[in-house]
Amino acid sequence: MGEALPEKFDTSDYFTSGGTADRLQAVFAARSNKNDSELLAAAIPADGWLADWMAYARPFSESPDAFNLMGGLIALAATIGRRACIDHGDEWLHPNLFVCIVAEQARLRKSTSLGTVRRLLSSAFPAGEDEQGIIQPDDFSDEGLADALQENPCGLFVWSEFGLVLGTTQKSYSATSRQFLADLFDCPDHRSRRLRRETVRLEFPGPSIITASTFSWLAERVREADVLGGFLSRFLYVVGGEKSKVLPFRPRADRDLRDNLQWRLQELRRGLEGGHCLGIDGIRDVYADFYDRYEGNQAPDIDERFAGFYSRLCVYALKLTMLYQLSADPDSRELTLPAWEQAKALVELLRRGMCRIIGELSDSDEWAKAQRVSRLVTRAGPEGILRRDLHQRSHLTAKELDEVLRTLTEAELIAEDPANPKRFKSITGAVC
Repeated sequence: MGEALPEKFDTSDYFTSGGTADRLQAVFAARSNKNDSELLAAAIPADGWLADWMAYARPFSESPDAFNLMGGLIALAATIGRRACIDHGDEWLHPNLFVCIVAEQARLRKSTSLGTVRRLLSSAFPAGEDEQGIIQPDDFSDEGLADALQENPCGLFVWSEFGLVLGTTQKSYSATSRQFLADLFDCPDHRSRRLRRETVRLEFPGPSIITASTFSWLAERVREADVLGGFLSRFLYVVGGEKSKVLPFRPRADRDLRDNLQWRLQELRRGLEGGHCLGIDGIRDVYADFYDRYEGNQAPDIDERFAGFYSRLCVYALKLTMLYQLSADPDSRELTLPAWEQAKALVELLRRGMCRIIGELSDSDEWAKAQRVSRLVTRAGPEGILRRDLHQRSHLTAKELDEVLRTLTEAELIAEDPANPKRFKSITGAVC
């Protein structure tokens, strides 16, 4: 692989030919003309709620500043829920976020960052007889998830370890539940889900999620269905490599500042009651240029499996701009250039972390198996292909084939023929 890459290139070919995630990060960094520290500095506001949040969290936190910043943004997102939006075609775009903090090592205090957010929101919005609170309960059963969302459709899930959620143990959501959460990312007006004993109907959901993991734990637990089905690609990945500082004894938090932050969140939530639509004229031209870079003629060709990670950054850029805007001025009616520039800097930083995640996920034999079977089903055309023929042509064991077929079916890339369950057909016509 040479030192330079063309403006448009296919990431699947890149990794197949020996390219590394670190090299891809370096290419993107060179194109942005800013290093990670400069982008992070540009993403941290000088004033407003987020600035004061950083002033509160930094003194007693060893976590990287990027972790603390995302903690503040998720606190705003959970506070706002569906109360703010921008026009987005025939729907509304709300600022809810799905965030995963990914650490090189456990010592980066990722759980500390999550705990600070949980405590702030639990204190600002306590659950009681007449109040739902914001923090969702830790119940990993399918029924528990449905009950939590039905009772509080815009609450915040705080998962201490993402790998557990992605696993297949009794403490993990089923693949169907994870896909259900993926569908809620776009904040549909209504969504129903059939359980064993009842059908649950959600009204105006808009949940947010913050979780954490390490690269090694995440790579061990990720299943193809979570990528192909779009669950993982809904997340922003915040990658940290070093502690911001070493604190043998953490200093006492500024309680007055904490109380002020909580009060301002309460006021923000009350002020947005009834809905708050933000105009986009102030950023229309700059966002159009940004969109062309990610989705238009300047966009790189992305492996179909990972296209969702990349293209969803455009949506996140708008979500983050809303949060930066309301942090600076809760009475805003228009998105402004300063808020956009902060969001754009953060998205550029997060894209580099995404390259690491894609590199980790693409280095797997399971992907090769899924792609092999997907190609055979697609090439069979509308008639489909029998399982025995797949078994023969894929050169997989029966157990391996059954696992791949289940994964591709859950991801809604293939489906069993209703007239013959032993025959499989492609749904999308595309190879995963």
